[in-house]
Amino acid sequence: MKNIKTLAVITALGLAVCSSAIAQGRPGGDKGQRPVGAQQPPKDAAFAVAHIAEAYPKIAPFDANKDGQLDADERLALGQAMRDGQVEGPANRNPGGAQPAHPGIIIQRIASLYGVAFWFDTDGDDSLNEVEQAALKGAIEKGEVKRPGLGRGRPF
Repeated sequence: MKNIKTLAVITALGLAVCSSAIAQGRPGGDKGQRPVGAQQPPKDAAFAVAHIAEAYPKIAPFDANKDGQLDADERLALGQAMRDGQVEGPANRNPGGAQPAHPGIIIQRIASLYGVAFWFDTDGDDSLNEVEQAALKGAIEKGEVKRPGLGRGRPF
């Protein structure tokens, strides 16, 4: 009888602790929310275009064969330039002070961003002028261009 009461008390305590942990959820509140103060990804097409237009001229010189994609050697050169401080990488957007993304993932995202910008650089001058930026913004707003990344496919 004593063992049953002890087991019941332990079970009740375990359920109380688990339900408390479940009720708290992740930092920041409900599912899908970031912790307070965490930087949000851009949802505004104008912000995204400005970011891409600023980054594109810094990345374009690493596309040695000008095919709109950064192959393995070109990515390696970009990574070394970032490590040496010649090219500034993107700010860490990991929520809640999480560990920074692995350099390989950052390079993959930059390569995806470059691939998007390349196709809108119609005059091939390795920068996006106002007309090209307007075309990119329109494509983002229509949902024709998705946020660069590792298969996320989310709109900007």
